[in-house]
Amino acid sequence: MRQSRTLLLALAVALALPSAAWAKRDRYADLSDRQLYDLGAKELEKENFYKARTLFERVVKRGKDDPEISPLVLLGLADSYFGKKGVLNLTEATSRYSSFLTFYPTHARADYAQYQLALCHFQQVYAADRDQKETRVALDEFRKVQAQFPESPYVDLAGEKLLEGSDLLAEHEFRVGTFYHEGGRYLGAIGRYLTILDRYPRYVGKDKVYYYLAHSLMRTERPEEGAVYLEKLRETYPDSEWAQKGARLLRATEAASAAPTAPATPAGAGESR
Repeated sequence: MRQSRTLLLALAVALALPSAAWAKRDRYADLSDRQLYDLGAKELEKENFYKARTLFERVVKRGKDDPEISPLVLLGLADSYFGKKGVLNLTEATSRYSSFLTFYPTHARADYAQYQLALCHFQQVYAADRDQKETRVALDEFRKVQAQFPESPYVDLAGEKLLEGSDLLAEHEFRVGTFYHEGGRYLGAIGRYLTILDRYPRYVGKDKVYYYLAHSLMRTERPEEGAVYLEKLRETYPDSEWAQKGARLLRATEAASAAPTAPATPAGAGESR
């Protein structure tokens, strides 16, 4: 009898375990899509990105197309990937922000999606000595924030990133130009430096650009043009180390120009008769 009671108790526990596990697995079953979304949004705020994603995915798996919740869930999924960072996660986030803008271009949060899309690219840019393709893509996306959502609070943030990215592109051009300069290919260097002044007028390193451009021009027998940029350097950045170097370069150039040159030896001079 005692063994029978023990067996029955064990059987009851065994039957209860799957039920408890099922109840735990399906504890969100009775929640509405809005409730699931709200829970996911709270997990996002706490930076529990994976948990947030699983909640958003439950809404997606239900297969409903709620015009109010569906775009928010898609944006939440994008944010959950963006928050985890890393190339693969940023790629997933890029895809979802792009989908949001494709399906909901006039949504109230479209400006946010566009800004985040730009950030996905911006967080994958390389250093100035590497290829800058991703930087250019990011800047194009930031410009869309300004062009398509001029009243958005993200316009100023996009502007800051545009300046940061433009400086990166300018620094890339400068390093290429300096590579040419150090190799004695001054014409190639001049082209790069002039590109910086034309395309990136707010570059923080313009003082060194003026100096290297002037030096390259003087090396190609164009001292007057070089002197113009040295004067700009002196006037615009009087306290810069490059202004001091520029002053020394100008003095050296003027001294070389003023030095007397030996008269040319007439043809036939010194020949014995």
